[in-house]
Amino acid sequence: MDRTKLLACAEMNCISFVNNLALSGATREQLGRGRVLSNFWSQISRNALDLAVLDWCHAFGQQNDALHWKKVFPDDEDTFRENMLTSMEVSFDEFKQFREQMKVCRDKDLAHLELRNISMIPAMNKAIHSMVFYYHQIQCAKRELGMHCRDQTLYEWFDSASARFDRDAELAFGATGTPRGPNIPKRRQRCAGPRTDESLASADLTTSEDPSC
Repeated sequence: MDRTKLLACAEMNCISFVNNLALSGATREQLGRGRVLSNFWSQISRNALDLAVLDWCHAFGQQNDALHWKKVFPDDEDTFRENMLTSMEVSFDEFKQFREQMKVCRDKDLAHLELRNISMIPAMNKAIHSMVFYYHQIQCAKRELGMHCRDQTLYEWFDSASARFDRDAELAFGATGTPRGPNIPKRRQRCAGPRTDESLASADLTTSEDPSC
């Protein structure tokens, strides 16, 4: 694939990731006696979260995926990895463990089905931070090629999508008479790249991690 098209596709995958993550958070409903009150909203929220996992795995899961970061930035893998881990403030082993959790979720619950006693999606903090770094590197590569670069950081895309879906969900939940779940708290995080103090919605859209890891 032409490199300009490859960068454009990788960029859209990053944006799809934050859009799906924001949609999942905006459509969470309030639990009633420990159970969801409407399968409609719980299904939308879970499906969006599943798609976010698939988007992330395109970028960091299987190395033979066309959008995997090693395919998009093949010239200096060590520098990319080192800078990403530094920006995330995690060790290689910590990221490797998280990657395995996401791959287990994708391989055994989404792309394929393996019957397990418990199946849960990991908390998504590391997923957002790694994708933010990947997106920033894409913008740098596009700039070097003279391509149009987006002004928004991926954190800003996430905040914008969250606000947009939140407004729409407020109307939709009211129309269906379904109590909404708690708002996702926001906090400040640092990440390498421009505007390092951008706000980041807490990514703990699921409170449990995969127990098989």
